[in-house]
Amino acid sequence: MRVPFDELLTTLHEILLKLDLEDHRARLCAQLFAETTRDGVYSHGLNRFPLFVSMIKSGVVQLCFVSKTEDSPPQI
Repeated sequence: MRVPFDELLTTLHEILLKLDLEDHRARLCAQLFAETTRDGVYSHGLNRFPLFVSMIKSGVVQLCFVSKTEDSPPQI
């Protein structure tokens, strides 16, 4: 069964919002899962989404943390 990309994106976004992700983060995560599926990397697309949801529910993925990058010199 084929699902239109926009419908998949909207559905994933709505699910993530119900799990208390902030709108911006939910939209980015939904976009990553949807685009990865669209691009044919199924192991990191929709096939991984149920695991991601269960990891959020079990607390393995903690929504209160925000990653940040730091500038550092290149490592050789």
